[in-house]
Amino acid sequence: MVGLAATGKTSLLRALGEREPGWRAGLRPPKVRHAWSAISLLPTFIALHRPPRRLLWKEMKRITYLRTLRRAIAVEACRPEGVIVLDEGPVYMMARIRMYGGAPVRSAAFDPWWREVVGEWRRALDLVVWLDAPDSILARRLRSRAQRHRLQSAEDRHIEEFLVSYRAAYDEVMTVLAKEGGVRVVKFRTDRQTPDRIAEKVALELRGSECR
Repeated sequence: MVGLAATGKTSLLRALGEREPGWRAGLRPPKVRHAWSAISLLPTFIALHRPPRRLLWKEMKRITYLRTLRRAIAVEACRPEGVIVLDEGPVYMMARIRMYGGAPVRSAAFDPWWREVVGEWRRALDLVVWLDAPDSILARRLRSRAQRHRLQSAEDRHIEEFLVSYRAAYDEVMTVLAKEGGVRVVKFRTDRQTPDRIAEKVALELRGSECR
């Protein structure tokens, strides 16, 4: 599940949990697994910094998280507990890499890893649920909600710039994941449908999905 700030991801997770109690919300691999992933990713980290630039700590952490999460999914996906719903999962991390990584994550040296990770998550994901709403509504929700966000007190133009940039990054990632019969992507406007109604539709989309 992905969506911009204030699109209603938490509300949808709650609605899905009430409707489908057998579904598992979230997957947080132990930190020790990140260390092992980081070691295996050293060639990728070197490529990311070629030619030498500033040290890209956040990008390396996001890349490591994607590898660790992919391995955890491979273990968990076929267990009988049911569907795993990922919030701030691979699409979120891939979008952040593209949005904040700058020129290094669009270089020829980094491209082999990018193509590899896109292929891995095409095979791993059954469905991407994309939540969205008009910028004016998201800005109003952002300012009024209890959960803190760094842009709650920002001017409208700054919030709009943030939303436009994030939406473009999500669109880029989901386009490549869905390419050539890849991952199914379903988009919902949360200003038009309630969380319960969206949860019902998501359940229908996933009903009958086979374990990969």
